[in-house]
Amino acid sequence: MQRLAHESPLGELAAQLFGAAKVNFLFDQIFIKQPGANTRTAFHQDWGYFHVDGEQVASFWTAAEPVGKDNGAMGYVRGSHRWDLHAPNVFVGQAVRDDNGLPTLPDIEGNEDDYDIVYFDVEPGDVIVHNYRLAHGSRGNTSLDRPRRAISLRFAGDDATALHRPSAPAEFPVDPELRDGDPLDSTTYPVVWPRT
Repeated sequence: MQRLAHESPLGELAAQLFGAAKVNFLFDQIFIKQPGANTRTAFHQDWGYFHVDGEQVASFWTAAEPVGKDNGAMGYVRGSHRWDLHAPNVFVGQAVRDDNGLPTLPDIEGNEDDYDIVYFDVEPGDVIVHNYRLAHGSRGNTSLDRPRRAISLRFAGDDATALHRPSAPAEFPVDPELRDGDPLDSTTYPVVWPRT
């Protein structure tokens, strides 16, 4: 995992997409949907879960096997990166732990025809990149023989700074040495591009 985050071309790709002079690695997550796991991942925005702020923050999502609508394809609401911040939900439903004074995301799952949603079929090694403000979610795995294993690596460009967000779950990484507004460069958020 460390080699993928620190030594793969993803840091350089992030720099190109951001137009950034440097890129920090934030953290990784692994997502597994076993065959028959029909629960979908509710539409959500990532930024309320992260202890960072800035325009240049994105998730790089890739799967280990082919993924389509029947086994958990990722869906994205076009243009939603321009929406305001909404309360983070519990991922497996629209309920929020604590709204922290933020509005709840609309019921996108129940009204998909009202939104401009694009779903992506992927092959192993394909990488989908989305801004952390973009509303996204995934279908359940309705197949009976195809797992969906995926990893999401989170990167930030040079405009990103530390920001303690009360809405971020405790399990998401925070660097106690960084104050709000500090550059991210730290052992928690190492610089992965340019490589030293």
